[in-house]
Amino acid sequence: MKTKATMIGIVIAGVSLIVTFLWMFHSHLWQGLPHPEQMNTVPSLPDYNPKP
Repeated sequence: MKTKATMIGIVIAGVSLIVTFLWMFHSHLWQGLPHPEQMNTVPSLPDYNPKP
């Protein structure tokens, strides 16, 4: 049971770190790096290459 609890703790910690890491990069790089699944909608976003 001790090993199982340790593995669960490691998994929870790893997932939380990955989620935080992805969330930070998502908020910082969303305007600069368009995602493949949103390549068609990026040009229509107001934040992407705004025109006067």
